[in-house]
Amino acid sequence: KPEFVGREGMDQGRQLTGTPPIAGFGTYDDVDIRVVRRGYWYRDNTRMEPLYHTLTKSSAAGAEVAFTFRGPEITYQFARDRSFGIAEVLLDGAPIAMIDQYAPAASFGQQQEVVCAASGVHTLSVRVTGRKNAMSEGATVNVDGFSVAK
Repeated sequence: KPEFVGREGMDQGRQLTGTPPIAGFGTYDDVDIRVVRRGYWYRDNTRMEPLYHTLTKSSAAGAEVAFTFRGPEITYQFARDRSFGIAEVLLDGAPIAMIDQYAPAASFGQQQEVVCAASGVHTLSVRVTGRKNAMSEGATVNVDGFSVAK
C-alpha cells in the first residue's frame, strides 16, 4: 500500500486515482486527493493564513476545481485579495453563485455556504470566469478548502 506524504505526495496520489473517493463529514484542504483540478492550477504556499497554509489558484478562464461529497450542505473556503477575480460556483453542474474574490487587502477564511436540495452525493465545482471587479489587479480565482456538514 503506497503512502503519499505532503503536497508532492498528494499530487502523485491524485494522478494514480482514476476516481477520487467521495468525501464525508469534515474539512478538506485544497491539496486533498478528493479535490480534482481541471485546466491549469498552481499552488501558493507563501502565506500562513490559509487552511494548512496553501491556496490553489488559477487565472485560466474555464479552469475548474471539482469536489464530490456526501451530505446535505457544503462550505467553499477561499480568500479575497487585490488581484483576485470572479469565480463561478456550480452544484451538480448547475450554476448557483458568482463570487467576487476581490478585496483591497488580503482576507482569508472567506466562506460560501451551499445547501443542497436533498442529501446524497453531490459535486461542487469552482470555475475561473476570466472576469474581474474593475478595481481588481487580476482575474485569479482561488480555492482554500471545503467543509462538508453532517
